[in-house]
Amino acid sequence: MTIRATVEKLVFGGKGLIRHEGLVIFVADVLPQEEVVVEIITTKKSYAEARLVEVITPSPDRVKAPCPYFGTCGGCQLQHMAYPEQLKAKKEWLIEALERIGKILIDFPIETTQAKKEWGYRRKVVLHGAEGGFYARDNVTIIPIDRCLLYSTTEDLPRRPGAVMRTGGCETIEGLKISYSSDVFIQNDPEQSLQIYQDVLDSMDEGPILDLYCGIGCLTLLAAKRGHQMFGVELNAKAIEYAKENAKANGIDNARFVAKPCEKVTKKEVAGFEQWIVNPPRVGLSKEVLNVIVAQKPQKVVYISCMPSTLARDCKVLYENGYRIEKAHVYDMFAQTSHLETVVYLKRD
Repeated sequence: MTIRATVEKLVFGGKGLIRHEGLVIFVADVLPQEEVVVEIITTKKSYAEARLVEVITPSPDRVKAPCPYFGTCGGCQLQHMAYPEQLKAKKEWLIEALERIGKILIDFPIETTQAKKEWGYRRKVVLHGAEGGFYARDNVTIIPIDRCLLYSTTEDLPRRPGAVMRTGGCETIEGLKISYSSDVFIQNDPEQSLQIYQDVLDSMDEGPILDLYCGIGCLTLLAAKRGHQMFGVELNAKAIEYAKENAKANGIDNARFVAKPCEKVTKKEVAGFEQWIVNPPRVGLSKEVLNVIVAQKPQKVVYISCMPSTLARDCKVLYENGYRIEKAHVYDMFAQTSHLETVVYLKRD
């Protein structure tokens, strides 16, 4: 079925929302307030998916996507949207998640920081399939890719199956030499991640800090360099090896690390830490970690998140147990995509 309608807004993930005769329809490659023709391709119980047929009245914020793979490659969702509007949309997605999922009144400031680079910011790409490409939008099909405009070098990709392309293996962050390898997690945008680290540390009071999900210890070591006694916890044993090696290489002796699930931290280990930093994966904090926070009652919790929905879910629990958000900050680490990084600063009443 083909219909003509007006796009109401973009939802998290980058698709446009259309309401037609009581049916909610999602469609990619559109912008708010555009009048479009779409073809419904699948219908579920409560919504439908459609494909764009024609843009009748384009938004003034519509731009020509520079990448020839845009529309088929699953890596980018917003190349057709003027960059300032991308940033506004990401702030709106955070607000919606906090209000709808977290049931949180937005009575605190929300700041935004635009990408340092709109293109060429990724320091890692992973190629898939026999021909070495990226996943299409269906998350199944592999599309051979010669060059990615988000990758930090302009060289052609090698088109080897399973190839992991990463620039660098050791870098300097505020005077600290940080080593890592392809089998540990590190943020893909080095400049924007440094901005996050600096802003988080500028907000901290004197005293020790607990860093849960610390990875290879970039933020932990930067905090230690500023004089904080640090304790970093991370499940990935390889990442903790690098964290310890990096501490030793930089002459830092006021940061200790342990490789274990964050759910397994003991009361004795976290006693005396009134400032906690948590930076979980997209699934957010487990019930066990939330229970530890609620039981230990640290005065300040700084939550770094790449998923608004799980962030909002976890903040709801923290709100129910005496915490309030003092401020939130959206960082665009993933320009041209629907992803965003958020830092919320929570304090006990």
